[in-house]
Amino acid sequence: MTEPSDGSVLDATFESESFDRISIALHWIAALLIVMMFVTAWSREAVDHDTRLVSSLMTAYRTTGVVTWIVGWVRLVWRYNFAYLPPIPENMSNLQQWVAKANGLGNVLFRGRSFSSFIWGMPDSARWTAVRQR
Repeated sequence: MTEPSDGSVLDATFESESFDRISIALHWIAALLIVMMFVTAWSREAVDHDTRLVSSLMTAYRTTGVVTWIVGWVRLVWRYNFAYLPPIPENMSNLQQWVAKANGLGNVLFRGRSFSSFIWGMPDSARWTAVRQR
């Protein structure tokens, strides 16, 4: 990491091809919060609704939801103001870059294309359907 001339650490550039550490941390915090929301919602349905545990689970669910929204907004602010994003080829116009990003997202969401995550990969929808039908 190199420091810019004004001494700001936020504007520092990285030599690697990955996202900055704060972006990665915010991503995984948001992911864990979402998992916690699912766990509390499912747990609520699994217990007797006339107990204090249900009230505690609902409080945890609501609190986790609010914190998830806050982390989401912090992620957006960080991404658009301070984050280091892996480089896109400089010879691409802004329109081409936008289309490439939208196309990649569209292929995953609407066409069932495979994608990789931190520790696992999701197969394309045709392979996934074949696996589920076995």
